[in-house]
Amino acid sequence: MFYMRKFAIACLALLLAMSALSALADDVPGVTPWTIGVIENDVTADFDNDGAMETFHVVFSVDEYDDGGFMLAVGSSAVIQEDCCGLMKTVYVMRVGWTGYSAFTDDDYYATLFMVPEYGPSDDPYTYCYLYVDGNLIEVGEIPSMPYNMAADRLTGTITTQVRADMVGTWSRPADYILARGFSWDDENFYSYYHLAEVPRPIYPFGMIVSLKEELPLLASQTDRVYYDILLPEKNEQVILAATDDRRWLYVTSLDGYTGGWVKMSRVDWETMLTVDDEEMDINDVFGDILYAD
Repeated sequence: MFYMRKFAIACLALLLAMSALSALADDVPGVTPWTIGVIENDVTADFDNDGAMETFHVVFSVDEYDDGGFMLAVGSSAVIQEDCCGLMKTVYVMRVGWTGYSAFTDDDYYATLFMVPEYGPSDDPYTYCYLYVDGNLIEVGEIPSMPYNMAADRLTGTITTQVRADMVGTWSRPADYILARGFSWDDENFYSYYHLAEVPRPIYPFGMIVSLKEELPLLASQTDRVYYDILLPEKNEQVILAATDDRRWLYVTSLDGYTGGWVKMSRVDWETMLTVDDEEMDINDVFGDILYAD
């Protein structure tokens, strides 16, 4: 705690010193809105398109394993992040522009998103995200991926990447994130709010081959209440986990494709449970050879 307090004090002193300096304007990667690139330290640019120049600066305070924290400052606004694991010590940046019919204006933007990635405790990538808008640097959430694996659609403002799936085994699925905005006002002030949110897809292609241990009744659709078919272990030594919403539903099919249907999932105390003939069973008691990387 004392160490981090000293770090914060040192960062504040550095920020005050920076505000008294004048720097030359440098090129910023991702000049076109919705493109992502690495930004060098001490770059000066107009990061919120208000006509004023701001200097970007970052300070990493890490040990020999790159664990620790960092201070990120733009102009006179700064944030401090602690308890990071395996920091990449690189900052990515993306100018945030308008979407839809305004998306084709190459130099029109209203904010800049700064992204600081870490490798995580067991190669679980994680990116801290901060938005510089209206002269302030604010925390807007995290994305469990590396910025170099992200791409943004300038028509919709959607950031697409790959994230680790939650419910079955170890694999990665597509993920879409948007920068949500909100507003409020009173008699004297107008307020804006920003935060990243994932937009779930209804189905993700899966494709993991596993062994079948138990008889598995199948639903023809996610809205059915009566089973229409069944996979038998004696006829299906292996089956395919073909698709999932990574929340509640898993589509299972035989190797020949003639038998397939939906199975309902749930999460109980960190265990994934399947509904098998109206009984809740641990997924590892139903399927074998599920790939777990850690």
